[in-house]
Amino acid sequence: TSCLPEVAGGAAGYFDPLDISSITKTIANLLDNEDLRKGLITKGYKRNDFFSFDSCVTQTIACYNHLLRSA
Repeated sequence: TSCLPEVAGGAAGYFDPLDISSITKTIANLLDNEDLRKGLITKGYKRNDFFSFDSCVTQTIACYNHLLRSA
């Protein structure tokens, strides 16, 4: 229901925002499961690299090059 899966990828716990039970279960699971938390933290740091300035520049240049070749 949002852009969060696109941004966070597999580095977040997701839930149905209209379902209190879903929210509760997801939060409880994250609080109770240390391995899950650590895994999501690790994935979050890796996912963060995807949104780095250098990555943005590289992708933008690639896009421009593609457009120039297509013209």
